Amino acid sequence: MLAFLSLATIAVVDNAFFSVISRQPQAIERFRASGMTSMRAYLNADLESIAPVVIAVAGIAGAIFAPLGRVLAGPAHARRASGRPRVSGD
Repeated sequence: MLAFLSLATIAVVDNAFFSVISRQPQAIERFRASGMTSMRAYLNADLESIAPVVIAVAGIAGAIFAPLGRVLAGPAHARRASGRPRVSGD
């Protein structure tokens, strides 16, 4: 979910501030090398090309760190999160 929101934010910023981004030397060089005729289409196509990688990396990171966080939180956190009242000797 976070990956989708990040990509959507980048797409909105790229299109909202197109006049600024289209003047960046690196963007101009990459656009000219791409052979495309529209800078806006190039920026959106570039974003579409990196989207699967960003989503995959974010998904893998979430799959690794979510269980790791659970393990590091320990059983004390599980008792508090379950809503059960604490009983002496628990």
